[in-house]
Amino acid sequence: MKSDSRRAQELARKREQVEALVAHGVEICEAPSEVANIAAAVENNDDAELIAAIESNDARAGDFIAYAISLSGEHGSFDTVPAAVGALGCSSAGTVAASLYAINFVDPDDDFSMGLWKQALATAISAQVFANAYGRFKDSAFAAGVFCEVGRIALNRAFPEAYQRVLKRATAAGHSTTKVELTEFGFTHTEVGAAIAKRWRQPTFISDGVHWHHAHERNPYMDMEVKNFARMLHLSENLASQMGIALAPDLLVGEDADLARTDAAQGLRISTGHIRVVLTAASEECRARLRLFPHADAAPVD
Repeated sequence: MKSDSRRAQELARKREQVEALVAHGVEICEAPSEVANIAAAVENNDDAELIAAIESNDARAGDFIAYAISLSGEHGSFDTVPAAVGALGCSSAGTVAASLYAINFVDPDDDFSMGLWKQALATAISAQVFANAYGRFKDSAFAAGVFCEVGRIALNRAFPEAYQRVLKRATAAGHSTTKVELTEFGFTHTEVGAAIAKRWRQPTFISDGVHWHHAHERNPYMDMEVKNFARMLHLSENLASQMGIALAPDLLVGEDADLARTDAAQGLRISTGHIRVVLTAASEECRARLRLFPHADAAPVD
């Protein structure tokens, strides 16, 4: 069994590796000025400041409104930034608006990169549906779902040849991409996504859930609320994979397996019947809501 000091040294080395990636020519790992302004508005709990920050970029404001429209019926009907911020609340609206800037990592002329963005949105929408049905994590689910996949997009942007090699090796060996990422880079997309979320001043709860969504049963010291959040994110990502909206799937079960019987689903202590209802609803809503995001609709993954 590893000593605490050795484990601490390994974690410190991994943090250095992740920081090196974040500094490696991926200029958008630094928070765009709009994201910094959004974070400041949330910290000040200032709706007017947040509205101004979101509306400062027409394209991202359009994505934010698409998200808001997709929720019509849950909070009411709204199609303007002020109405959406008022309905969602400053904190929830801010995390969603910031996460949508992750499209800055995406090369719009590259089909694979755009496909990864669609995968990120599919995971995020599935997470939101799960959270609504579960009655918890509603304010954090969508943003965390996006950041679960941002690490993949950043790795592909920084090391395109190496990341394509990772995916080919994972597919050929039948391994998860996280296992091959560790061999290739010494860290995984989950750690990169969590590091970017932190740098973008997202709540610690979100970055922790992103960090552990593939290893939620392996950390005995994890806070139970974070563990359940990570479990939900893991199920959401698997659902996107089973729907075929995934270019870099990380299924720890087969494509036809019953997600309701996985450790993540069982750990949430939701009945198998209820989980299946949620999975069906998430699948239907995910496909419908994706059409509201113009960038996702253009991505060639179906």
